[in-house]
Amino acid sequence: MHRFYAPDIEKELRLPEEEARHCRRVLRLRDGERIEAVDGRGNLYLCEIKGAGSDKECAVEILEKTIVPPHWGCRITVAVAPTKNLDRFEWMTEKLTEMGVDRIVPLLCRYS
Repeated sequence: MHRFYAPDIEKELRLPEEEARHCRRVLRLRDGERIEAVDGRGNLYLCEIKGAGSDKECAVEILEKTIVPPHWGCRITVAVAPTKNLDRFEWMTEKLTEMGVDRIVPLLCRYS
């Protein structure tokens, strides 16, 4: 089952524009198919795709809400020196967040 990030799913009952485009155009999901959505606050939603307008819009119906506790009992902090290429640092931050890191601390080093 496909999982999407939707921080305001309980208020709007639709996927954010970028996620909706990925759902409709890339994965080619249609009305009636089920997906999972996470809000970044420990909630997992089982949703069904409902009436889609354009490729930039994807309305959903929430079928079930589950509270998912953290996988580990400790907090993970990653300290890293930023790279010269800020796009790579942004990509690394995105991936660390996806992995569940709790805190990212940029280090300023003498030789970097």
